[in-house]
Amino acid sequence: MIDYLKEYITEEDFNVINYNFKDVDVNNFSYYEQNIREVLEYLKSIGVFNFKDILLYRKDICLKNLDILKEEVNKINKNLIVYLFNNDISNLLNLNI
Repeated sequence: MIDYLKEYITEEDFNVINYNFKDVDVNNFSYYEQNIREVLEYLKSIGVFNFKDILLYRKDICLKNLDILKEEVNKINKNLIVYLFNNDISNLLNLNI
């Protein structure tokens, strides 16, 4: 159902995520697959690679409308936003992301 996430994370990370996801998460990530793929591809295109933490701790980002996420990201310095996504994801909340 959510095997497509293996395109963005390692098999080991997938197992961790699969173990930690609740049924509602699996259902949401199955139902909203297209949106989630678009969000992850966008994040990858700007230099984000820490998908494991996004999937574990900030699932809400994956479920955001892509246009809204782009607006939020574009308000912030690109180097800073990429750094936070890759190294300190909890601080994205301070930037309303």
